[in-house]
Amino acid sequence: MGHSNDACANDLGLTEQEITGLFQHSADVKSVSCLCDRQNPNSSVLLLYCEGLTDPMEWKDIVLPRLRRLFRTTGFNGDSMTRNDELPLEKVTGDGLMLRRQIVQHVLDGKLIIFTPVQQCVYAWDMAKVPQRKPEESSIEVSVKGPKDGFVEEIATNVALIRKRMRTGSLCYEQVTVGQRTQTRIGLLYLQDVANAALVDNLRTKLQGIKYDGICSAGQLQEMLSTPKSIFPMMAYTGRPDFAVASLLSGRCVVLTEGTPSALIAPADVFLLLKTAEDIHYPALSVAVASGLRIVGLLIALLLPALWTALLSFHIEQIPVLLLATIAVQRLGLPFSVAQEMFLTLIFLEAFREAGARLPASLGQTMTVVGGLIIGDAAIRAGFMSPSVLVIGAVTHVFGSMVPNHSLNATVSILRFGIFFVSAAFGLYGFFCGVVLLLSYLSTLQSFGLPYLSPLSPLDRADLPHALFNLPWAWRRKRPNTVNTQDSTRKAEEDSS
Repeated sequence: MGHSNDACANDLGLTEQEITGLFQHSADVKSVSCLCDRQNPNSSVLLLYCEGLTDPMEWKDIVLPRLRRLFRTTGFNGDSMTRNDELPLEKVTGDGLMLRRQIVQHVLDGKLIIFTPVQQCVYAWDMAKVPQRKPEESSIEVSVKGPKDGFVEEIATNVALIRKRMRTGSLCYEQVTVGQRTQTRIGLLYLQDVANAALVDNLRTKLQGIKYDGICSAGQLQEMLSTPKSIFPMMAYTGRPDFAVASLLSGRCVVLTEGTPSALIAPADVFLLLKTAEDIHYPALSVAVASGLRIVGLLIALLLPALWTALLSFHIEQIPVLLLATIAVQRLGLPFSVAQEMFLTLIFLEAFREAGARLPASLGQTMTVVGGLIIGDAAIRAGFMSPSVLVIGAVTHVFGSMVPNHSLNATVSILRFGIFFVSAAFGLYGFFCGVVLLLSYLSTLQSFGLPYLSPLSPLDRADLPHALFNLPWAWRRKRPNTVNTQDSTRKAEEDSS
């Protein structure tokens, strides 16, 4: 920082026209040129701010009066601007293109730019008033017993929601700016004495290595951080701070993205993707039952259509006689084979789900339920489909809705068609080959060093019960071994003295 007028000037060669010209195509960027002393032409200053990101009344009521008082006392000499207690200014330094880029960045961050043409100095005053909403219940996760304050689009607010739940100095927060054009802030949170150092370094390196021109969502960031060959989600996500805190306590890392009301959690295995934020608020027994149902629901949603098609197409002797007789009567006169029926049913159900997700909430639910009932009943009456196939499709759809992670649910929907096609072509042989190939593929996946099927493969008997069914808190003395934390102790040993 210079201590004289000459040092401050440094021959920037800037004019008011040059600075305002940086935003000649931005109608929301306003510039105001005024004199701090009407009798002195050397007292001119240029104020530059972005409408909507800066409070306009603040610079009118606070900045100008203080600048006028300062000019009357010091005349903007030396470093009086940055040493004045009434003016919390940051001097913008640099030469040529770098200085101009900094000016643009400060304005778009919501700061007020103050330029003194005579002294050739540029200052920034942080008076950003960025549009944001207050924390409210997350729309991607229902909260029944848990807290109602969900993540918002402002990253500073999201960090505060986590910090108010974790009052410890070991909670570290690192921030990286990615995207040459969007300048999106990405936050990395972890417990310094718990999280694995290699995991933190891996995430930090990948975040710093992102060289795209823009990041618009957490989903886009997740894809950039994940293994390219994987069709499964390598990171979990949540819209609730309490689940993010629980993940931090288990030794995982949380990644926040500016502009997205959710957090990414790494590393993630398939069992983490089947957990919900509500699990920590319910008794262990009820959570264990719900976790078991989710696992069964995942398997049914993935395999039931393929298994039913294989049995009816190639192995009808495996079906009980009474059930087979009922199915045979229902299929009299149908124009489609079992495989064709099942394929059309799955397509219709996926179309209903997509339509329900895109329409407004109330209309979408009506469209899914009423539309499914009407079209299903009409298809049976018209002789296009049999009731048994529609029941299998409906059961598949219901059990698929039990999978809490939407990314995993979408992957299951895609794989369901893959296993269905090989089963329709080769029967049970194709069915079991598809299952074995899927398990082989899953066993090769790793999420930031964590095997995707852990603790099932490789088998960890200590972690497996906790992964499948949440154990009572009295039995959770240790953190998961699979995450490889620095401090594995959850519950301190009681003092024997």
